[in-house]
Amino acid sequence: MHSNTLAIAVAVAVLVAHVQNTVAITHQHQHQYHSNNNINNNNNNNNNNNILISSEQQARLAAPFIQQRDHSHRDKLNDDNFLNDTAHFHSHNWKKRAQPLNPKFSDDSPTGSVSSPAGLAGATSKQSSLAPSDGVQPSSTTTRVIAQRAANPKATANKSATTLSTSSSSTKTTSSSSSTSTTSSTQVTTSSSSSVKSAQSSSSTPATSKNQVATVSSSTTASTTTSKAATTTTTTKATSTSQKASSATSSKNSALTLPTPPSSSCATMYTDISSGAVYGPGLGDFPMSPRPSTFVKRSGAKLTLDGETYRMVGPNIYWLGLDENVIPNPSYPDKGRVREAMAITVAMGGNTIRSHTLGISTGNSLSLWPSNGKTNAAAWDSIDYAIFAARNYGLRLLIPLSDNYAYYHGGKYDFIGWAGLSKSDGNQFYTSSAVVKIFKAYISVLLNHVNTYTGVALKDDPTILGWETGNEYGGYMLGGGAPPASWTSSIATYVKSIAPNHLVFDGTDGLVDSSGNLQNTGFGVSNVDGVTDHFYPALDWLLTKDKGLLASQTTKNYFVGELDWTGQQGGDTLSSFYTILEGMSGSGSMIWSVFGHDANCCDYVTHNDNYSLLYPNGNTKALQAQILLVVQHWYRMRGLTPPKTMPAVACPQPALKA
Repeated sequence: MHSNTLAIAVAVAVLVAHVQNTVAITHQHQHQYHSNNNINNNNNNNNNNNILISSEQQARLAAPFIQQRDHSHRDKLNDDNFLNDTAHFHSHNWKKRAQPLNPKFSDDSPTGSVSSPAGLAGATSKQSSLAPSDGVQPSSTTTRVIAQRAANPKATANKSATTLSTSSSSTKTTSSSSSTSTTSSTQVTTSSSSSVKSAQSSSSTPATSKNQVATVSSSTTASTTTSKAATTTTTTKATSTSQKASSATSSKNSALTLPTPPSSSCATMYTDISSGAVYGPGLGDFPMSPRPSTFVKRSGAKLTLDGETYRMVGPNIYWLGLDENVIPNPSYPDKGRVREAMAITVAMGGNTIRSHTLGISTGNSLSLWPSNGKTNAAAWDSIDYAIFAARNYGLRLLIPLSDNYAYYHGGKYDFIGWAGLSKSDGNQFYTSSAVVKIFKAYISVLLNHVNTYTGVALKDDPTILGWETGNEYGGYMLGGGAPPASWTSSIATYVKSIAPNHLVFDGTDGLVDSSGNLQNTGFGVSNVDGVTDHFYPALDWLLTKDKGLLASQTTKNYFVGELDWTGQQGGDTLSSFYTILEGMSGSGSMIWSVFGHDANCCDYVTHNDNYSLLYPNGNTKALQAQILLVVQHWYRMRGLTPPKTMPAVACPQPALKA
């Protein structure tokens, strides 16, 4: 008995020693890049275009979360170490959500010709051949993987994942005429409710297709007019004259119903319409702003639209121009997914979307600039369509121009490499005249482009609220150093010389360094309209610090550009954080980051950084409660009455009219 016990004890001791050694090796591997500055730069240069790792996954998996406030997880690394990091993170081989290629719900053409609201009948695809093909059936099984972060902030990310498999063998294609949500023989005409001030009134009576699938369906009447909600709602003056609308109310329109998923194996359908539902532009009585026709301006430290205060609120939807969360990775996103993302933003009370890939598109074969000065015309379609869709949903866009990191969609290291310089020194992006010249040439191509869907050059489109000089320059707590004020001024001046009606925001990551000292140089640049900070997680002390610094600055708008909304990584509560932010006059508020369903409106597309907001009910019940806090906060920021529940969103959304 004693000998057996001794043997067991010895075995346990050996096992513990092995585990401790493994953990030590893992920890060493996790952080070895902090001091390893001797990796061959030629290898990095050669491999850079092959690094298709997530723009957020490589970043959020290692650093301490209590002081973490950006998604790069550089643990106060400077830019020079970045290339060493990519090799480390690339080796993790993180699993991605398998996104089947889709039978399209709509094929919206740049010419403006569209199908019915169902987006199905007689549509002619004019998508680039690089876009996902039509008619490819989903695989029999789709695996959802959500990477879990370790509780220990210094531990490596826990690769054990919660895996849910859902059979999609019964998923219906868009050609199906037997969907349960199809009304095959009834045509419905709808008109906008008087509470919906949409500039699309001329096209507010679209007819549904006889072959519509999982889309706006009718009741038994052959022709129905959208009715007002039976109950009276309190109307609150919004903070912009173009946004005066009542709070979301329950839609009692018998002609509009939420489409059912194409298969019983799909994600659970959200059916609560007590706070209204977004069916599409011009459909139903959900308040939606009109198509942008005037520009957002800055007045002092506030933004204004038509003379009224405009508080920028909404999600980051970084994948609208090029998506890394689908197969093939990356791919141009499905247009139906883009429309649903717009509808989600409207339902959540947002008025602005921040999207990296609409402006940062360099360095790989699907990019706008795969190489220096070589424009890939096929890349315009997804960029143009996202702007067109935002316009139709009454939304504005904030677009960064480059990135501090070498992500799949590109960043500053592309420009450094194109200038023939070593990528080991990220600061050359600011100091090299050759690099700046190439960057400005790229900006010119982007801003002067004429959108094929709207016929409006990007530089002249009021849908675009403004441009950020970049994303997260300087890195975590500005450990890499903020861009020189001279560089920021030069880029801001150049952007405004092309697009004088657009705002320019400093792309520096925050205001202060790790000691709490002001390091943001954009504060002192006269032609910069605003500054930003990113919070991972929500930190009241840091927001309060920003507030104090802004008190003496009367010419710069401030917005939280990214925020960990989950509350799972420590930090302060959303409620306390939002209370401070709402009290900061003119401030804006955005979160990271929103995802909707796949192209079949079946399962949610996810990103493995553990910050995916799967609206409305793709997250856990606890996280859905967090989402509701975000929604209510955004409504309050806009002067609207917050809903008590999350408004619903129809999927699919109807095809769009030019």
